[in-house]
Amino acid sequence: MKPLIGVLAHHLNSETVRRVYTQEWQDDDGFDVLTCWGADMRPGENRFHAVTRKYQALRQIFLAGPWDRLLTVENDMLIPPDALASLSRLLDDGADVAYGLYVWRYQEQHWWNAHPQIANDAAGVPWFWSLTQYPDDARRLWGQPLLVAGLGFGCTLFSRAALSTIPFRMNRNDHCCDTTFALDAQQAGLIQVADLGVVCGHRIDQAQTIWPDINQPNLYRIDKETP
Repeated sequence: MKPLIGVLAHHLNSETVRRVYTQEWQDDDGFDVLTCWGADMRPGENRFHAVTRKYQALRQIFLAGPWDRLLTVENDMLIPPDALASLSRLLDDGADVAYGLYVWRYQEQHWWNAHPQIANDAAGVPWFWSLTQYPDDARRLWGQPLLVAGLGFGCTLFSRAALSTIPFRMNRNDHCCDTTFALDAQQAGLIQVADLGVVCGHRIDQAQTIWPDINQPNLYRIDKETP
């Protein structure tokens, strides 16, 4: 069993890189790391198209190689040292996709990325229900695995079978490939699990990082670094 860690980057955050290379992984074969640099936007595209092409290239490399699982880490993520090992245990227990826990950076919507429900409405517009919207449940389930409908590839482990079954793609210009993947995975009957103990920081900028935190009224905190 040898994982590949794919770091999705348009620039490299040194702390993100340090945390990737110091993962606590006991298997004798170790793990490999591949940095996937940014893709340029083409005429008529937005950033979601460029990001999706980057994920598509990573998936192609992964499926052509010897690895049995792929951990995606985006360059603004601060993952814990046991992220790879903890998410791998979920795959070993039957999950097809395992998600670490972090907080969206959107200014008005600092939700956890663990979404128990994602569905299209009658017009095909995706609707999202984050665990943040159920704070009592979020606090009760803290540190535990939770069946989810997706979402977000900031710290996400995919089995080879999952990526052999479902490609990274977009079906709307206003949503990236993580939304489409979550819906496709549901349709295919894949098991998606979030580990609410794999707590990740999400860099807002070079001076601020947002973290899940059940001791805060809105379930997150923002740490500010002193220059």
